[in-house]
Amino acid sequence: MLKKSTPVPNFKIIPKATKLESVKALKKGFRAKWKKGKGQITGYQIRWSRKADMSGAKKKRITSKKKLSYEKTKLKAGKKYYVQIRT
Repeated sequence: MLKKSTPVPNFKIIPKATKLESVKALKKGFRAKWKKGKGQITGYQIRWSRKADMSGAKKKRITSKKKLSYEKTKLKAGKKYYVQIRT
């Protein structure tokens, strides 16, 4: 005999967007700071690229929602980098 299955609700949690507060240039890198996000946040993702369209971007996952800054070093000095953040 077949058992009737119970429907499972399907939902998505979408936290509010996080914005960069500041990005400061270092000798061979950058330091990014942001404000604490609201909602159910498990961490942040920082992306950086030499191109404005972020193609070929490198990324770093930050698993602590309490950390509000990230410092990246070992980049090429004197070059322009674009930085993004998301929750």
